[in-house]
Amino acid sequence: MSDVAWSLPFEDQSRLVRALWELETVRKRTSRDLCVSLLERRLGHPLPISRDDKDITDVWHLVDACLPYPGAFHALVEIVEEFHRGSTPMGELRDLVEELLPEPLLSPKERRELDGLLRSLGDRVSEAVEPAAIRALYWKVAGPSGPALAADPGDLWSVLGRLEDLTFSAEGVPPLLAFVEGLAAHAAGPAAAGLRAWADRLAHRLGAARGLPP
Repeated sequence: MSDVAWSLPFEDQSRLVRALWELETVRKRTSRDLCVSLLERRLGHPLPISRDDKDITDVWHLVDACLPYPGAFHALVEIVEEFHRGSTPMGELRDLVEELLPEPLLSPKERRELDGLLRSLGDRVSEAVEPAAIRALYWKVAGPSGPALAADPGDLWSVLGRLEDLTFSAEGVPPLLAFVEGLAAHAAGPAAAGLRAWADRLAHRLGAARGLPP
């Protein structure tokens, strides 16, 4: 997935860094490297992290790399919790995450499955759907109050990352789910069937309505 979702004000990001720094697993370089490796394995793709020899700066870079990717920071917290479950600093980190970061719509497994389906369409959406159609579909599901689509509409990962941060529509349909259904209508063959099946599973788990906005 591409880095488009959202960012935090400096002070809030600093609070996340300080909360992570209270955990020994994050402070020590060797165990921090292990957490990064486990995180990338769980996400199914590498993170563009700028590493630094100074530990605290390295943690800043880790947080900075996670924030734009939906679900990445939550996945990092779950990994770190395996080493610090029940500790006071871990509880404080959990409380802070609940305050600052919305719960991701997709599970890591769902996001990896969708990533594989998108790759079956090709790296550029123009191979399956014109960017103009993607832009129109985005505004159809995001609605007039949705965030501006600054990303290249040919980059499906960027578009989907932005949609994952949106809440349910008035009709009870997650914009991301409606977008994938619309994308399936433009695709063909196994890719279209795979996208529809993925949308079916997500709708069932969320108990969500289906269909594109009128």
